[in-house]
Amino acid sequence: MKSNAWKIALLLAVSAFLMAPAFSNDLLKAMDGRWKGEGWAKRTAGGAREVVRCRLANSYFAGSRELVITGKCAVPGKKFDFNGAVSSRSGSDAISGRWANPFGFGSTAVAGRMQNGEAVLNFSAPDPVTKKDVEQQMTWQRTAGGFRIISHARGPGNKALSNLSFRR
Repeated sequence: MKSNAWKIALLLAVSAFLMAPAFSNDLLKAMDGRWKGEGWAKRTAGGAREVVRCRLANSYFAGSRELVITGKCAVPGKKFDFNGAVSSRSGSDAISGRWANPFGFGSTAVAGRMQNGEAVLNFSAPDPVTKKDVEQQMTWQRTAGGFRIISHARGPGNKALSNLSFRR
């Protein structure tokens, strides 16, 4: 039975960029709508890169400062859905949320901060081999016409787990 750890990293990477209030609350508003993304992800830190393609449909709610995200991603031979919600607090660089994958790991809490003009999010996910939680970190950066998400396993070697670019 294959582990869903790489899905956790990918799904959180795809959606976590959208939690970045210190870019300004206008970013959350700007992320409302539809996005296409592509790049690569690994099932484990030492594993092979797999091509990933995603589509996001986001809804922003100004009253609650919440962005609700639904999406579909595909890797060779597999497709999966995911959903989640993130929110920001007025006057704070803190971001938080919860993500769920109905076909995989269940639900995972996510939290982070804005640092040096980038959104940085830390979370834990189980390693597919050892089944122990691995600390992970993702960084979200604006690009011309979209955004990029890079994730890695924290600790010795900080091994890369994904690199995805999104555009409208």
